[in-house]
Amino acid sequence: GGHTDMTHGSSGWGDLSVTALVRGWERGESRMHWNLGLSVPTGSVSETMGGHYLPYGMQLGSGTWDAKLGSTFSHRFSDYSVGAQILGTIRLEDEGESGFARSDALESSVWASWSPVRLWSLSGRIKYSAEGSLDGHYEGPHHHSAPPHFQRNYGGDVLEAGVGVTRLFGDGALRNHRLAVEFLTPVYQQLNGVGMDRGPTLTAGWQYAW
Repeated sequence: GGHTDMTHGSSGWGDLSVTALVRGWERGESRMHWNLGLSVPTGSVSETMGGHYLPYGMQLGSGTWDAKLGSTFSHRFSDYSVGAQILGTIRLEDEGESGFARSDALESSVWASWSPVRLWSLSGRIKYSAEGSLDGHYEGPHHHSAPPHFQRNYGGDVLEAGVGVTRLFGDGALRNHRLAVEFLTPVYQQLNGVGMDRGPTLTAGWQYAW
């Protein structure tokens, strides 16, 4: 007999985040600022296949307006710096347009960076994140045949360690631009229910400061 291979996928834009960094206080080479952000539910939470909603984790956004609040502390020495950040995500709605909502979440990080040569820096970071299981339920046809279809199998605690490299452009047309690449990998994770383990992530970002 034969068999049928089933593949699931979703693609598109995620949620749009608008974030402001508000200066708190500065004392010598130490500084603290507040992180104030709002996540707009532009990512689809209605992705389907065969007339059924895809598993919750394959939706492209949270489905809700979310506040992102936290603070960041840093201290610079001659050629290296250290820092810490705590950031909370608070769901401002009980459910999204598809009937479910993600739980509030917490992220915290500590890091150190070293600049061996001008305009280049190397960094190491430890990140802890925690999130509860999903709230609510799909308001439409959906399967109940695999772990990703059940709300209790989402969320948990993850501890990650990572390394990164940053290139700062100090002169010319790219003045104050910054290119950063970071590799993070889990070193401990305790997921809710029958969870899907988080794998390594590689992030590249282009930033501009003024």
